[in-house]
Amino acid sequence: MIRRAGLLAALALALTTMPGRAAPPAVLAGIDMPAAADAFWRAQADRLPLVEPVPGKPDRMRVTFLWRQAGDGAVALSAGFLLDERRDVAPLERLAGTDIHYLVRELPADAAFSYYFVTPARAAPRPDAVWHDEGEDGGRDYLADPMARQSYEEQGEDGRIRRLSWLSGPAAADRQALFAAPPQGRWTDYRIDSKALGEARAVSVYVPRGVERAAAPGLLLIFDRESYRIAGRLPSMLDALVAAGRIRPTVALLVSPMDDARRGRDLPPNAPFQAFIADELIPFVRARYPLSADTADNVVAGSSYGGLAALHSALEHPGIFGNVIAQSASLWWYPACCGPDRDEAQADLPIDAGPDADMGWLIERYATAPRADIRIDMNVGRWEGALMLIPNRMMHHVLRAHGYDVHYSEYSGGHDIIQWRATLPDALERLLPPAPSHIPKRKE
Repeated sequence: MIRRAGLLAALALALTTMPGRAAPPAVLAGIDMPAAADAFWRAQADRLPLVEPVPGKPDRMRVTFLWRQAGDGAVALSAGFLLDERRDVAPLERLAGTDIHYLVRELPADAAFSYYFVTPARAAPRPDAVWHDEGEDGGRDYLADPMARQSYEEQGEDGRIRRLSWLSGPAAADRQALFAAPPQGRWTDYRIDSKALGEARAVSVYVPRGVERAAAPGLLLIFDRESYRIAGRLPSMLDALVAAGRIRPTVALLVSPMDDARRGRDLPPNAPFQAFIADELIPFVRARYPLSADTADNVVAGSSYGGLAALHSALEHPGIFGNVIAQSASLWWYPACCGPDRDEAQADLPIDAGPDADMGWLIERYATAPRADIRIDMNVGRWEGALMLIPNRMMHHVLRAHGYDVHYSEYSGGHDIIQWRATLPDALERLLPPAPSHIPKRKE
């Protein structure tokens, strides 16, 4: 079990490894009046943030974030603990004599992450806000970088497509070729009236181009349908991986969380949702698609609560799933932490739990249950904070000690779909390598 004292000690240790601060940027020297600021700003379109090498440190980069805002209002940057070891929002400084605000950080050159500018909300949320966070002080607006060199689309709970900003360092893995083409396969939406859940559930099936001709394709069950379809670019990714013969023919089954409340109810370990998966969802899909019966061809995957659900589903149903992909799994979770009357965003975070809290519940389940015949691929960001990082490291050690076939990695980033979509292809290639008959022949 993860106890509070041990968690605080781990947090103190983790803080010593966080990224360092850098000096103010030389690029802003000489900009001390509005006219100079205007000329400088016009030259930065689609170039921000500014990225420079760090002399003598080939594995580091100096990043300068810039924001323009008139008046005296405060502005900060949010990118998780990657930017500030003590908080997930770091304040920007205003350049004297101008309306330009800046923040400089020295970061790993292989970092990749989403970022947002944060401003206090006024009478109402800004119309260009990515989202609005309510609070006693009137709340905060989170805004994308209008000058960003890199952006991606995400679908919010309200169904609105939002454009977000992100940055990929010069040494970060480049996966853009996998996402470049529009999907070429067949996407089908379904509605399942679930007796186990007592309500209908929306799911979708994606058959990548060419897979419809496969005799018995594998199955990738993944949670958080909207996130992986839009921001995660899963359909395009599967098209590219299958066409190149990098994975065996595979059909994707994506489960919608419906909304945040039901996501928080269903994805952490609970019997009704597991009954829905085993007794309703999988039979529903198998009745409509000629899928492989070999558990080695089946993967259950997800991120955050979805990663927790993936690990739990495989342990509960090893006769269905032979592989797990757990991205930033919320392994801190414990049964008493959350529920209709207990909100994890308020006073029930693990660090506030009492000494008898059953923290790391799923870690203990894996440590004490008979070893299942499943392979596990898991990763977590080094700057997600100790509450995510430490339990994932613990789970890795438990799995290895228990004899599981497990691949574990940590990346330079946070709790972020940008990293999950970048690491998913490698995990699929490790778990679903193509049979020789599925590898395209090289043209002479």
